[in-house]
Amino acid sequence: MNPLKPQATLHADDFTRNDVEAFHRLMTELVDQCRAVGERHPAGWQPESPDLLHQFGESMVIIADLSRTLNHSRQEIRRILDRARYRL
Repeated sequence: MNPLKPQATLHADDFTRNDVEAFHRLMTELVDQCRAVGERHPAGWQPESPDLLHQFGESMVIIADLSRTLNHSRQEIRRILDRARYRL
């Protein structure tokens, strides 16, 4: 961030075409990942195993996949915002 203009207010024209394209790509990837999880579980989540501990493990895999995607999207969106603020 530009230290001369801390927490400057951003406007749509502060973003480059590349910023906007990257933002849209990130959001598309996020929605696609969520959709893919939903498609793997069209009737809701049905555990593969009757064993409760195995079910917890199954759920953690789904949560980890979504969490990685969310964290990546959030981190990259912050970078886009920071770059725009720095250019002010």
